[in-house]
Amino acid sequence: MKNYILTAVCMGITCWSAAQKSEDFLDYQKSGTFSKPTIMKNMKTIAIAQNTVFFKTISTADFVKNERNAIGGRKSGGATVKAKLSAFLEFSDEDPTVEDYQKLTDDFHRYLNQKLTDAGVSVVDWAKITDHSFYKEKDKDEEETPELTSKKENAYYKINALKGNTLLRYRPFGNGMNVGFAFMRAKRAADFSGDLKAPVLYLHTVVDFCDILVTADVKSVSKYSLDHTTIDAFNKKYKANGTVIANTKIAGWHTWDGQPMGGRVYLTEKNKTDVFMFKADIPSGLPYATELIKDASKMNQRRPVFGLTIGKKMDLIPVAIVTTKANYLAAAKKALEQFADQWVARIQSGS
Repeated sequence: MKNYILTAVCMGITCWSAAQKSEDFLDYQKSGTFSKPTIMKNMKTIAIAQNTVFFKTISTADFVKNERNAIGGRKSGGATVKAKLSAFLEFSDEDPTVEDYQKLTDDFHRYLNQKLTDAGVSVVDWAKITDHSFYKEKDKDEEETPELTSKKENAYYKINALKGNTLLRYRPFGNGMNVGFAFMRAKRAADFSGDLKAPVLYLHTVVDFCDILVTADVKSVSKYSLDHTTIDAFNKKYKANGTVIANTKIAGWHTWDGQPMGGRVYLTEKNKTDVFMFKADIPSGLPYATELIKDASKMNQRRPVFGLTIGKKMDLIPVAIVTTKANYLAAAKKALEQFADQWVARIQSGS
């Protein structure tokens, strides 16, 4: 059994080139066979009813590999290996406070409003939005306190711009199954847009702090008798590899089974809804980490109930990405501004 981890301090990610088209980072989610996005095209006004940012502080990646036969199919009776690697964001001076994350989100909200205005898109006044009865309903099942939340070995702060209400909830982790408004609320959301005389935006953005790449492999090796006529046993050989790169970014990645785990742009205009998932990362391009450290003390010691698990578990040693508060906040701010620049460019392109 082998496992390796490669850690790297990213000294400036250049994955997002100026030549890349602004529409490349969004993926339209079809609501029907022939559905097409229409709301953003020639949009002249917008009401930003919800601008939610998830700031990740723990990030985990899984990878499952099933043993394959000679023609590439899953081997009958073959083994399975599941590799996992986590990264933790740590600060050498002091942790950002909830107020720091709130200011970062509010600054992003103002920056996005200004970019839209400069592009000729009128932004509905916040007071008019918050005075509407639909806004005051909010999602009563959603916890509003912006405290650190840990789920599925990921952790994040969920911050609403201007300390606004959560009208449409979103989970950036799990199975990726995020839906829209239920039937009756969908009707009231349509009326909300009609009363404001503008498309309404519910924005969910995930700020991640690293790239995690995990691979794994498993192979059965037969042990024969000396005359090679009898198989005495089967030995399973497992291996897993992991790479952690410090990279503050707007997340647009997918899970190993293809589930989207970044953010989304959710737009409504009367009875029409257009949803776009973030399909590509938008890096800040700013170096922020001072060191990366493998930390075995952060290993998850929990075991599955009754010892049941899917195949062989290979948890790689977690990595702590160490930075300073100022470095991280600057990189996160830049990543959010990069998103605003690219999304407004997408709107201006009319696509």
